[in-house]
Amino acid sequence: MTEKIISLFIANICLVSEIVIYNTFYTQNSLAFRTLIIYMQEFNDDFDKMYRIMIEKYGNYSRSSCLLFNYSLRKFSTNFKQFRLFMNRWISIGQIFHALLNLCFFIFIFDKLININRPLWQLIISILMIQLLPISMNFTAIFAYSPFFIGSYTMMLGMKTVRQIRMDIRKILTLYEWITNKRKKLNINDRMNIRLIEYNINRLLKLYTRLIIFSEEIQLYMSRLILWILIIGTVGTQLVLYLLKQIQNDQIFLIFFLYYTLVCYFNFIIALTYFISKFNSKLNAIRFDLQRMIIVIDKQSCRRFKFLIMNYYERIVNIKPWGIKIGTITVLTKGIFCKLMLFYARFTMLSSKLSG
Repeated sequence: MTEKIISLFIANICLVSEIVIYNTFYTQNSLAFRTLIIYMQEFNDDFDKMYRIMIEKYGNYSRSSCLLFNYSLRKFSTNFKQFRLFMNRWISIGQIFHALLNLCFFIFIFDKLININRPLWQLIISILMIQLLPISMNFTAIFAYSPFFIGSYTMMLGMKTVRQIRMDIRKILTLYEWITNKRKKLNINDRMNIRLIEYNINRLLKLYTRLIIFSEEIQLYMSRLILWILIIGTVGTQLVLYLLKQIQNDQIFLIFFLYYTLVCYFNFIIALTYFISKFNSKLNAIRFDLQRMIIVIDKQSCRRFKFLIMNYYERIVNIKPWGIKIGTITVLTKGIFCKLMLFYARFTMLSSKLSG
């Protein structure tokens, strides 16, 4: 029974590895995500050097995403180098932890293998096959950490950018209200300040449009990956729960391996979907600032600028929310996230009862 359990577990891990690795590195559909990965690898606090690297070394990149990243890097502390160090350090710690688990598992199982009367070649093959379990688990976990960290960091970067742009818009609108309310008749300096405010508002709304375009481009890549993660996570958790019921209580390390995999499955699914749903809700919150903007600028702005703001409102404030989808089904909002977690919990409980 133990050999069948190990073989089923290894087969599941190999399937997860193949799908996750393929979808993680298949970035041809998303030029914006490719640009983000290039920034993570190459950026070292020099914008001119980064621009030359993008043109000379890579060539195929998203200029709109570059302008968006440059704004984010100048406005708040976004250090891609620290992120690279953090991710490499975390993966190294994971490898050390998996190596210790592998050593403990091998010591635990070696005494039982020695006591079995088998030829030497069968003993060697058994040891090699048993080593496939921790090796495949370590391989899968490392390649699962990478998309999780990159995806979570991308969502956090997007949320920081949304917050910064909205803060800049609110400051400019407050200044605009102060200028227009301090006197009924505006002088030349006030009118010049109003024109400068209109220019800055237009620039910020262009940046926000680039952020929406960036989210729509990376969702071509991430939506497929999220859908595969949900499918694999659902099947994988059911398989692990089934294997836990078939294992004897004296096989401590095998039970620990399965519980560790189960915890990784749940944490990976919950954390990544939560970050994406939060980013989508932040991305669509600009409608409140645009509504306030329409009310405020109705006093002293020219008709051309009013028409421009109405055009932004018509294009940005959509009936359907912007953001990253689950496959091609729907945008992953907070409401969809709660429904998804409830469905996942109910499905797990029902399947465990039926299998029991």
